Amino acid sequence: MKFEQDKYKPFPPSLKLITSGNGFILKCDTDIPTDTCLGITSVYVSPEISSLRTPLGAFLEKSTHGYNCCVRSANLKTYHLWTLRAIKAGETISTW
Repeated sequence: MKFEQDKYKPFPPSLKLITSGNGFILKCDTDIPTDTCLGITSVYVSPEISSLRTPLGAFLEKSTHGYNCCVRSANLKTYHLWTLRAIKAGETISTW
């Protein structure tokens, strides 16, 4: 099977990975409404491997105040990133 790099999209189209200092952060390219699922951040695999993080989960910015997203799970196996409020283009995606 041939891997087609152009078809793999690790982030939703509304987000963009940019460099910041010595690391990377996710910024909004477009406005995103409240209570929007942005994608999967991690998946529980087994007791030996607690979870696998996706690129979306790997580049989340942590913030103790002013965060705009949270991680939710309905089954404690698949974890999704949800917006807590409307996010404007240019804002950094952050969680608690």
